Amino acid sequence: MTNQQPQRIIFRYEIPVDDDFHEVPVGTIVLATPHRRLGHGWVEVWVLHAPEESEVVELTVVGTGHPVPPNLKHEHSVRADPLVWHIFSAEVAS
Repeated sequence: MTNQQPQRIIFRYEIPVDDDFHEVPVGTIVLATPHRRLGHGWVEVWVLHAPEESEVVELTVVGTGHPVPPNLKHEHSVRADPLVWHIFSAEVAS
């Protein structure tokens, strides 16, 4: 008997740099970049996750030198010359 893993797909999400939290499905961030069209106030993240997964995570973007809210996990950093954005997650109960 084979133990089949659920199919996973990479999806792209746009996260504003606005001190708020934004829900995306739980997964692994495989890439994060400054937003190609919207500029320095946004980042794009590509997340590898199973489409049938209902659990979500909240992401927030924090600039270098700005306070980081407590109990967050660092996920990724993005160079947006001359700035660097840091993406943090907080798990949400499903």
